[in-house]
Order: sequence, then structure tokens, then C-alpha cells
Amino acid sequence: MEESFKKSPYFEEQLSRSFNFYKGDTTLLLKEKMKDGSVVNARVILHGPQYYLIAERSKNYGYHADTFFNSFTLTPNKYKAGSFYLDTFLHYSVITPIIPELEQSVRGLIEKITDENSAGAINNYWPPAKNEIFRNDSTGEIVSLTMQQFPKYYYAHDSVHFWQNQIDDYLSRNEMILQKRDSFKIGNDITGYDLLVTDTNTSRIIRKKWLLRGDRMYRLSTMSPVNDASTFVNDFFNFFQPTETRGRRDIFKSTIDDFLLDYYSTDSLTHAKAASSISNLYYSKNDIQKILKVISSLKYSDKDYFDNKLRFIAELGYIHDPEVSMQITTALKKIYNDA
Repeated sequence: MEESFKKSPYFEEQLSRSFNFYKGDTTLLLKEKMKDGSVVNARVILHGPQYYLIAERSKNYGYHADTFFNSFTLTPNKYKAGSFYLDTFLHYSVITPIIPELEQSVRGLIEKITDENSAGAINNYWPPAKNEIFRNDSTGEIVSLTMQQFPKYYYAHDSVHFWQNQIDDYLSRNEMILQKRDSFKIGNDITGYDLLVTDTNTSRIIRKKWLLRGDRMYRLSTMSPVNDASTFVNDFFNFFQPTETRGRRDIFKSTIDDFLLDYYSTDSLTHAKAASSISNLYYSKNDIQKILKVISSLKYSDKDYFDNKLRFIAELGYIHDPEVSMQITTALKKIYNDA
């Protein structure tokens, strides 16, 4: 915005440049000297996803246009009353005056193709994330939604560490700074966080809401002003709720038994998918005997005998617990001697 403003051939030099806040919004204050001797005072106001440039020109070098600038007021965007929207593809409901940009028939076809491709791929441990955009072209406001279903064998042994890892991973990957976070719980089975984050390279504040229900994580995101958000944004964040309950599983319960059931399956595809996930599971000290039993049951004639055996042995080594370190060492020695 500043560069575009200064591209005019009528500007001679910049007299001052500083940052401040105007009614809660980050503001760039500029003072430019024109070639005709006049002075332009300007303010660039960052309000959510939008920039506003207001400027005043005067022949008087010492003139301050505070009255003019202070009269500038931003008001929340106005929308029609929101209505109940139920999404049967991503399984959620929300109150919103805006619906996703993709038609239902097209979305259905895309989802079907994506799910079929994912189901047939043996090495696709993580299901593909699904995204939607709620956009208003007139106001420029956007709410993005991402739904990530956790893999079939995913297991988080501790909810506190799970959420901390989710937040830390997002901040580190996106070079974001956390300003605020508040945890919440809806009913008996929905937990989540409200987050405010900023980019390291900008003063924009990004508002996020993460909700976990069963094995599905929903992430909402918008750059609308926090203290001056529209009814569209506020209603979307306040009334959004996951709806799917069928087939839902608790990611904080171990999946080792489900994994072993599939691993021993006589169906070749089910077995192959389980085998490809050996290194993706979280194994605890309670699973040592189960791993040893699998290793002892492996046959030299089995397909991928060496690969599977090495991966199971490696998983034993990743169980770091002083209480069972001697047990694991003894078991590894026995495997070596029996080889």
C-alpha cells in the first residue's frame, strides 16, 4: 500500500514515517513532501483483511489534520440474518448468511472421488484434509474451514500434550506468534481452543477456532477484526459445531488391538494397509508383549518378513520408560539369539 501510494511522480521526499494505533487498528502514519512544496499527511489503516488509505494535502507545512483523520470511523460489515446450514459432507452445522462457493452436486462428486482414491491407496496413512471457503466478495470477509480426520490407528496418549503439540506445530510451521488462547468444551465430547495469532512479518491478527470431536479436527480461520467483527464472522465462530456421531472413535484410546486385528486379517488389502502403518502407531509399555508376540509369529516365508520384523523391533526401541528398559533389553537379546 505504501509503495503504491508513493509511486506518484508528484512526490519529492518522505518527511516522516511511523506506526501507531487508530481506534484499535494498526496504522501507518506518513508525511510526504510534494514537488510543488505542499505536504501530504496520510494514514494507512489495517482493518482485518482490508487496508484503508486516507490522506490530506496542505500548503502549510505545520498543519495537522487531526480533526479530519479522527472523524474517520470504520463500522462493522452488515449482513442479512444468518440461517441454519447443515453440511453433510464435512459433517457440521453453523449459522451463516453465506454458503460455500462450491455447489452441492460438484462437491459430492469431488468428495466421492477423493474418498475412493484414499481408500484404495495402501500407503496413505493420513486421510486428505477437506477444505471449504465462505467468502463475501462485497466486504472481502472470508472464513476458511479445514476438516482433518485422523488416521484409523492414530492414538494420542495424553490430551494435554496433544493440544500443546498441535498449537506448537502450527506456530512453528507457519512462523506465527501466539497472542491468546482459551480452551473450551461443548457438551461431553467436543473440546477445542480459541486462538489469536499474528504473522511475524505483518501486524495482522488472525482469529482461529479449533474443535475436536471424535477423530475429526475442525479448524476455522479469519482475519476479521477481533473487537469489531461482523455478525457473519461472530455467528460462524459462535454457532459452528461438528455433527457426525456415527462411527466416531476416541483418539485418546489405544488402537493397538484394532491394528493387530487388521494385521492378522486374511484379507490381503486389510493386512497390507495395517503393515504399512507399523511405524506410524504409538506403542506404550503396555504393548511390549503384544509386539513380541507379533515378532515371534512372523514366518520367514512371509512377504516383507525382514522389513516388518525390523520395524517392529525398532518400535520396541522407541519405548522409553525406565520401568521396562531391562525388559526390552532382554527381549531384544533373545530376538537376536533366536535369529
